[in-house]
Amino acid sequence: MGGTGIVQLVQSEGQDYLCFCSSKSDGSLSFHVTNACDSWSGDITSSEENQPVSSDDRISQIKDAFESQTPKLSVRETEATLTFQDGRETLTFDLHRDPASRARERVRELLFGLAGRVRELERRLGDPNPAKIRTGSSKRKLPGESLINPGFVRKKTPTGVDFEDA
Repeated sequence: MGGTGIVQLVQSEGQDYLCFCSSKSDGSLSFHVTNACDSWSGDITSSEENQPVSSDDRISQIKDAFESQTPKLSVRETEATLTFQDGRETLTFDLHRDPASRARERVRELLFGLAGRVRELERRLGDPNPAKIRTGSSKRKLPGESLINPGFVRKKTPTGVDFEDA
């Protein structure tokens, strides 16, 4: 399997599934669906011609649909169907159940692929340093400063000589 592309969480009949696509060496795409026990997969084919899609425009359209919306998933024992409603067109992809050995391999590849992506994101973000993280306001409140209008210091009533007592 090539690089794992976009991963989405989808549901079918109340059960969660991970749906993802992978790119092949010839530039075509495959869709995969797994519930961590079973796996369904299929190459992207044109529904009209039932031929593998090699057109860059068609693959770009499918990637855009997968990025911008969650597909509808229908799972049966040996088959699954992914359906995208792309404005004026419905994109439907039939997936076939993988043998148990291939399903384990696919889940393993997905797990380690996601772990690598998480590690890369953490590396890009850098290690969070608690000393650098500021909570709430970054400025300390000065004595007498208003909580409602920060920066405004309350004026104290003047004290001084009382001339009536003199």
